[in-house]
Amino acid sequence: MSFKFLKDNFLLMSIAIAIFLICTIFIGANYLKDQLFVVEQNKYSIIASNMRNRTANLISDKHSSTTAIALSLSNNSDLINIFQNQRQYNAVNNLSKVLADSTDYKNVWIQLINTEGQSIYRSWDNSKGDSLSTIRGDVQKVLTTKQMVKSISVGKYTISFKSMAPIFDGEKFVGIIEVITHFNSLSNKLAIDNIDSLFIADKKFKNQLKKAVTKRFIDGYYIANLEPSTSMLEFLENNNIDKLIAIDDFKILDDNIVTSYRIKDESNNVIGYALLKYRLSAVNNQDINTFAVLIKFFTFVLLAFVVGVIYLFKLYKDSKETEEDLENMQKYEAILKQKVIEKTHELADLNATLEERIRIELEKNKNQDIMLQQQSKLAAIGEMIDAVAHQWKQPINIIKMRVDTLGYDFTDKLVNQEYITDFQTKIFHQIKHMTDTLDGFRSFFRPNKELKEFDMKIAVDKVLLLIKDEFIKHQINIDVNVIQNFQLLGMENEFKHLILNILNNAKDAFYDNNIENRNITINILLDDKSKKIEICDNAGGIPSEIIEHIFKANVTTKEQGKGTGIGLYMSSQIAVKHHGTLSAINIENGAKFIFEQLF
Repeated sequence: MSFKFLKDNFLLMSIAIAIFLICTIFIGANYLKDQLFVVEQNKYSIIASNMRNRTANLISDKHSSTTAIALSLSNNSDLINIFQNQRQYNAVNNLSKVLADSTDYKNVWIQLINTEGQSIYRSWDNSKGDSLSTIRGDVQKVLTTKQMVKSISVGKYTISFKSMAPIFDGEKFVGIIEVITHFNSLSNKLAIDNIDSLFIADKKFKNQLKKAVTKRFIDGYYIANLEPSTSMLEFLENNNIDKLIAIDDFKILDDNIVTSYRIKDESNNVIGYALLKYRLSAVNNQDINTFAVLIKFFTFVLLAFVVGVIYLFKLYKDSKETEEDLENMQKYEAILKQKVIEKTHELADLNATLEERIRIELEKNKNQDIMLQQQSKLAAIGEMIDAVAHQWKQPINIIKMRVDTLGYDFTDKLVNQEYITDFQTKIFHQIKHMTDTLDGFRSFFRPNKELKEFDMKIAVDKVLLLIKDEFIKHQINIDVNVIQNFQLLGMENEFKHLILNILNNAKDAFYDNNIENRNITINILLDDKSKKIEICDNAGGIPSEIIEHIFKANVTTKEQGKGTGIGLYMSSQIAVKHHGTLSAINIENGAKFIFEQLF
């Protein structure tokens, strides 16, 4: 390109270059703005998902705790006396107070129902004598099956958790105890995480809620919170509740991230909603702000580049008019060459460090595998702590109630030497049960990296001892068939985690699939080719689309928020450490997990 052409067409070329670069700036800036919007939406979606998962976990925990209370109270000997003499309610009147003083449950309702399905006692009012079996299917079910029933339902008073447990005098069925807890405490726990919440019963129950506890209805929906926050009530007044509860992911309303969680009964029918909101001002937007700064910086750099190009172009034109200008152009050319050299060196340095960066990434993957192992151990510890807590709840409640009864019996002059001896024997029995449970728990998790031969039947028995009460609570029967026992070389405590993970998965599957007759069979066998342990259940089996991937990390059959996909992955790794394999197949009505070590 000649100097004359540049000189004659300088203005036209400058305009063309400027238009091109400005279009580039406009397109690039708009693209980055779109990406900023995507980043914001993804962040808010994650926050909304976390709110729903937190709510689901709290509801599950409250449901399980209500069932544990009902099961514990059903074993109380004082209740048998109440069903024999319906006028002596002093022990039951004291149960709610004991629960309020000893637990987080400050407003527990208790109802006693006789074998005819009639209510003989309610802790929340004085009415009794009405027949419940004719109007409540769950009461009729307990009377028929003599088994525990739990539910989340809407009654005449509110939406609540209900657990009914049968009471026996020896082998004789004498009645039912029903424990009812409420949703209000869940709002208090969500508030700790800066989540405002309302628990709402669907408007189809409006006519059913004849004795509504809070007496607060909005557009036909019942508000179950005893003390709803003022901000949540104002928020409902400014927005349509039907649209709010229909939100699946999230919406930004009144400077809040808003989502909803659907509360379902045992038949998977929607009976209510949790309306959740999180203030935008409480969101950590550091990453979004950083991205916005990068957009501004990008725009500034491109503008500066446009100005610089036009300026350099002008200098180039002017430099052709004199020798001095030519020398200046040569200097600029030298500068550009130097920049090319510097960029070339930077590229070389980048290639030189590529191997080191690959090593660092491999180290990160190794650390991630170690983290997965730690998460698996923590999850197992959580499961076992729940089991120990469950085994301790009953003796603690029995000790508490017997101590309370001692005061009443002393007042009634029923305390004598025989009474004291019997009292001591029963208290010591409960304490021994708690001590044995704790010793088993400590032994289970004691670190042991030394390879030793251990007895497989004994290892299985140790696991079953720790989960016994938990599985009894869930009405799960476990049979152990020792076809031929064997010794295994390895780390016993680590191998027990393999068995524990499979049993806990079966327990969850029974609950998720609503299986009534729950059975697990453990076969220990030795043949000419291998050592085997088979764990079979009738919990419904593993979905065909994931059975081939069940032992991969982060693969789970559970609902969102209820499983990590770590347990079976780590179990397969434990099997490999013991020179064996872990596999799974579907059988009739369930699944079979097989550990096998070939000779």
